[in-house]
Amino acid sequence: MEIPLNAQVECTDGVCGHSVYVLINPVIDQVTHLVVRDDASPNTEYIVPVDFVTDTITDTIRLSCTRAELEKMDPFIKTKFIAEAVPDIRSGYGGLYGIGSSYLLPYVTPEMTVYVPEENQQIPPGEMAVQRGTRVKATCGARKM
Repeated sequence: MEIPLNAQVECTDGVCGHSVYVLINPVIDQVTHLVVRDDASPNTEYIVPVDFVTDTITDTIRLSCTRAELEKMDPFIKTKFIAEAVPDIRSGYGGLYGIGSSYLLPYVTPEMTVYVPEENQQIPPGEMAVQRGTRVKATCGARKM
């Protein structure tokens, strides 16, 4: 079965998104999962086991689950927030303004904490993600893009 990328994905109760990645296990040389990006905001991407694919045609993939079941599947991108301390140059030292704070800068600056998002793809161990534009080298030496 061929699984097209950037194809419309339909659940049993209607269109649910587009295919953006296929996850393959290079040891057994098989597609194991499909990544579906939800068309509705915030465009969450879900990892769908290939067993849920019932039919594929040129630009459509049909799944054997509902949208509600799709939304319960694992997200492909997990975001965690990392705390980073950055100098708070707006307030001077200890909230002091004027001459006192200029004597302390740049040697002493209070820090404020900023939380920076870090996104990670949730690729199962031993598998790899392939998307449109990924460079692939065939065993015969031919290259495809």
